[in-house]
Amino acid sequence: MSVEMGNVLRDLREYSLGVSQSEIAGMLHIDRSTYSNYELGKTEPSIANLKRLSEIFSVSCDELVNPQQYHHMRTGKEYGEEMEVMTKSEKQVMTLLWNSNRPLSCTEIVALSADKTWKDSYVHALIKSLMKKGVVKIDSFELVSRGYARKFAPTVDRYEYCLRCEFSEKELHDTGKMTDFFNTFWSCTGTAELKERIQEIIQVK
Repeated sequence: MSVEMGNVLRDLREYSLGVSQSEIAGMLHIDRSTYSNYELGKTEPSIANLKRLSEIFSVSCDELVNPQQYHHMRTGKEYGEEMEVMTKSEKQVMTLLWNSNRPLSCTEIVALSADKTWKDSYVHALIKSLMKKGVVKIDSFELVSRGYARKFAPTVDRYEYCLRCEFSEKELHDTGKMTDFFNTFWSCTGTAELKERIQEIIQVK
């Protein structure tokens, strides 16, 4: 197994599921040290474990054995700058931030994430990853006890994010393409407010 593949496994474990090496090892019914060697690129999983890992992380086996394909699948099209696709755990955090309509601290994110699939201790790693992807920013600081807690806010709304991941900047300015997309999307949702919001996003200025 290559070091690059090991990095993919670590990325999926930490940011997609937010679990420890021991927990993944338990799912595979192997020792933690054995799984750790997978991430270090020292040993390769069996075909059965490779398939099981793809099921655990909800990716294809091809993405695991071909890191370049994994990174391609996780990266959106350009829209002025690269827009990366979020993992399942990152989407949970972003959905909370979008629904809250106010900046949140890491402590608030943990407290409000009732259905989260990641561990509390991974909230900082998730926020760091989202900031690196450019979808979250530090909005303000709040005095807590004897220190200050950072508050985070989205840099894009959910509709703009979805469009920027699906379409290039050129495509977003193709009125015909956007009209077809919009009409199809709206016919499936039936939400007038969403229709108006998407019209604002795709309007050619």
